[in-house]
Amino acid sequence: MAAMKIDTGVPRPDLVLNQIPRERWESVAVARSLWAEIDFPHDCRLMKQVADEADLLAEELGYESGDAFIVEYLKLDLDVVHQVISFLDQEQPTEAVAVEQVIELKPHGRPRKDDERKGSETTFNDPGRGADYIKARLRRDHPEIAEQLEAGEFRSARQAGIAAGFVKAIPTVRIVDDLSKVAASIAKHLTNDQRTQLAELLLRDS
Repeated sequence: MAAMKIDTGVPRPDLVLNQIPRERWESVAVARSLWAEIDFPHDCRLMKQVADEADLLAEELGYESGDAFIVEYLKLDLDVVHQVISFLDQEQPTEAVAVEQVIELKPHGRPRKDDERKGSETTFNDPGRGADYIKARLRRDHPEIAEQLEAGEFRSARQAGIAAGFVKAIPTVRIVDDLSKVAASIAKHLTNDQRTQLAELLLRDS
C-alpha cells in the first residue's frame, strides 16, 4: 500500500525561505501572520528570522518593503520589533521569552542623541543598554544588589551591573610618553600567557 501524504495546510513559521520552493513562501507568510498574532506575545524568539526574511516576503506579496510587510501584514509595531531583535542579539535566549519581559528591560538598539549626551551612565558595553535596563534586570535577577544600589552602596547602575556579573568592566589604557607606565597599565589586565602573546604580536607587526 502506498504511503499517504497528508497536507496539513499551514506550514511551520520557522521554515527558512531559501530552503523551500518559492511557491510555498506565501503559505509561510500566512504561518508567520498566525505566529505574530498568537505566539509572538508569549515567545518572541522567532522575530529575528522573521525580520531577516521580511524583505523576501514583501517582494513576494507585493509590499513596498520588509518594514511594510511587518507593519501591514504581520500587524506588529516596528519599535517593539527593534527592541525584541536587540534583546535577542544580546541575550540569545534558549527558552521562551515574552514580549512584555523584553519591553520591561528596554534593550533598545541605538541610544537617542539626548542619551548620548548624558555620558557613561546611560550606556555600558552595548550602547543600547542603559541605567534603566540595568536596574530592571537587577530587580528581576539580583534583587539583593538592586536593594544595595537603591541604598547608595554603588556609585552607579553600571557598577551594580558589574557586581552582578552581567555587565563587563571595560579597562582603559592611557597612552603616555613613558611606555613603562603604558605596559604596566596593560599588564595588570592580562594573564602571563596573554602578555607573552601580546609581546609576540607587537614584535610581529613592528
